[in-house]
Amino acid sequence: MNARFSTPWIETMKPDMPNVEFVYERTCPFVRDARRRLIDGFRSAGLTPHWSEWEASDPRAPEHVRGLGSPTILVDGCDI
Repeated sequence: MNARFSTPWIETMKPDMPNVEFVYERTCPFVRDARRRLIDGFRSAGLTPHWSEWEASDPRAPEHVRGLGSPTILVDGCDI
């Protein structure tokens, strides 16, 4: 996999790219498959896979991701 994901507090987004956030819980059995599908979606759109990740229970996670189901993918703030 050549996907790129990073922690949001050090992330800089390219202005032409959508803001994609991957929200998960460590114990969720579907996280690996969701990441794979996210990569596939980027590639289908002709984009380099690039997103920020949040663990929903991490106290550093922003409020807008707390309490979301795992996994959740947000694109420009919209749950897809």
